[in-house]
Formats: sequence, structure tokens, C-alpha cells
Amino acid sequence: PEQQPAFGAPPPDAAAAFGAAPEEQPAAAAFGAPPTDAAAQFGAPPPDAAAAFGAPPTDASAAFDAPQDAAAMFGAPPEQQASYDGPGVNGHVPPPEDFPPAAAAMFGGVPSSFYESPPAAPAFGSPASFGAEASPAAAEAFEPTPPAPPMPAPPSPSTPPASTALEVTVDGTTATARCGAVACTCVVQAPSSTATGLPLLDALVAVLSQAADATLALETTIGGQRQQFNVDYSTASRPHDSALFSCAGAAIGAACRAAFRELGQARVTVVRGGAVVAATLEGGAGAVVCDAAPYGRAPRGGRLRVGTYRTCLTPLFFEALGLHLGRGLRLASQRTGDARDCLEAAFAACGRLLRVARPGESMSCGPRTGSVASCSVDLDRADETSDVATGVEAVDALLKALADVAGWRLQVRAADGDGDGRALS
Repeated sequence: PEQQPAFGAPPPDAAAAFGAAPEEQPAAAAFGAPPTDAAAQFGAPPPDAAAAFGAPPTDASAAFDAPQDAAAMFGAPPEQQASYDGPGVNGHVPPPEDFPPAAAAMFGGVPSSFYESPPAAPAFGSPASFGAEASPAAAEAFEPTPPAPPMPAPPSPSTPPASTALEVTVDGTTATARCGAVACTCVVQAPSSTATGLPLLDALVAVLSQAADATLALETTIGGQRQQFNVDYSTASRPHDSALFSCAGAAIGAACRAAFRELGQARVTVVRGGAVVAATLEGGAGAVVCDAAPYGRAPRGGRLRVGTYRTCLTPLFFEALGLHLGRGLRLASQRTGDARDCLEAAFAACGRLLRVARPGESMSCGPRTGSVASCSVDLDRADETSDVATGVEAVDALLKALADVAGWRLQVRAADGDGDGRALS
């Protein structure tokens, strides 16, 4: 057999298979001979451009059909247009008949209502916004009201209004305080009676009178109507509460000043239930301070009312009392308790001051005869029953009650300064 060429070896005669190599062939045979005349391949250019595209127009207006008059197409310039004062958009647009015909033909014309300004909406709250123009009844409701009369001039700051002015008159030991429709009259050394129109205030004034060891008669009228003891003047609105407290305090203070002319200084502490109030009376005019709050342990901050009694008005009573008594007065709560106990302690402390500050009453205890007394207590030699003899029945009763509660057997003897064993009488 014939020997085959090795794989990948070129054939023995590559030129026969693929032809001669390019470098061995002439360029004309590979790409073709170039044309000797460009006109033969692409065609000769036209001798005249006008024959192919047409000659340019000598008049541009003939090509575009431009109007001879620009005003006919766009309208006259603004300076040549007639002035127009009719309605329009913002008052500057001419009416539709002055627009060029071309615009009307393009948009189909513009309705005249397009250039009219819309009607202004009625202001909110005006009669027109509520239909007053369509309804005669609504129009009557919006008739202009006549101007209001001028306001009266306010009173001078130096002259308080008549309804709040406090006037006090004194006649002997009788004092009358007036404030608006309220009038309180206090008489010292008269049969005790109290009628203020507030039941609790009646009771508290009675506590003050008892603590002062003086008889006070306090009468109250409201609008000319005399008030009754333990009867409330009102059950609904209470327009006279403040005036009641001020008038009652001023009347008592002025009456006590007239009756007790030589009041001195005093300091007391009063305990009522769980409430403790310390009170001080100065020897001359001074500040009046009532700090007896809170009135009660609960609710927090104390009670605002006890029945119809408003606790916040309590300082008005003591301020008016101290002012017209002509003395500096201070009340301070040392310990709070029940609201009723706090109020009674404050009024009792004020009454105790009036008693202790009177001449000859500065000693709150002890014999009034000025003699010297001695007292002995023997618990060991006491019999089955206590033997108490002080010469004062009230003190004997207190000591016996103390012995019974404590389970003691007391033997108490009081004698004068001579030591003769003679009981005081």
C-alpha cells in the first residue's frame, strides 16, 4: 500500500489545494483591477444641481405663504390696540372680539364667560354665608345691632367697692361691722347668744367666748333679715360667706377692745383632741397671722369644708379680729387632728389669749388671794380610798378622777404658808 502522510502534515502540494500564496499572486488578481474611471462606477455628477433639486426660490414669501401683514395673523402690537376697561383675567385681557381670526379658528372660539372673574365667595360668618339674601327671616336675624353703651369707669383703687367695704362702728361695749348686705353686732358682758347664719361658726364663737371667760352676744342680719341660732342662711349659692367671717371677727375684736382696754401680752397653747395650736398676743399693733391649716389629717391637705363651713375662710375671721382689736395676733398649728378639733383649738386659743391678757389674769392657775400654799402627796400611806383636800372643789374632783384612772390611792393636803395644816378655803 501507499504510504499515507503523517497527521497534520501539509499535503505534498499545498499550492494545488489552496492556490498560490498571496505574496506570489499579483494584487490585481487578488482584489480586482481598480476602475480606470470613477464616473463609470458611480455615475457622473449632474452638470447642473438645479436640474436635480430645482432652482431655489427667488422670493421666500412665495414658498411659505407668509402674510403680507403681520397684524392680520398675530394681531396689532399692544401699543396700537385700543384700551379696554371691561372684565377679564386679572383685568388685563382684551375681549374675544379683539382676538385675531386665526386663533378663533384654531380653538373654535373662546366663550365670553371664560374671561369673566368668578363671583367672590361670601366671608365666613357674614349674613350672605348663611343665606340671608335668599331668606328675609335670616336677613332680619343679621340686622346690625345698636352699639353697646359705654362701660362705666372702674372705681378708684383707693376706694373699694361698696359691696366689699368693711365699716365698723363702736358704741360703748357694742360694736357693729357692716360689709355689703351683712351686718354683725357684738355686745360684751351680755347674755351669751350667737347667730351668724352658719351653724358651725355659731358653735366656734361660743367656744371662743367660753375660753375668754366673757359673755359675748353676736347677732347677724343678712339683707335686713335677722339670722337664727344654728340655722344656715342658705343651702344653695353662698354669696355672703366671706362677708360673714370678716364682719363677725371685726365686731368681736372691736367690742373686746372697747371692753378690755388694758390688754397685755400673752402666749398660750391649747389642745383639743389630737390638734395643738399655739397662740401669741402682742402688746401693741402688729401683724395678724393665722396658720392653723391643715384642717384634718384626711384627705391630704386637710378638709375644705366641714358641713357648709369653708375652712379656707377661717383666716378672714382672725385677721379682722386682730386688726380691730389693735394687737398683733399669731396662731400656729403645732399638730393637726380632726378638722373639728383643729377649728375648736384655734378659736379656743384666741379666747384664752383674751382672758390671760386681761389685767389680773396673767396667772393661769394658783390661788387668787395671793397667799402661799403648800401641797403634799403620799402614795405609801394612802388608805383604800383617796383623801384629797385642796380647798378648791374643781381641783379635788380632778385629782380624784386621776387617782381612780391610774389605780392610785392619793392623800393630798393643802395648807397655807404658816404650815398649820389648815385647809385652804
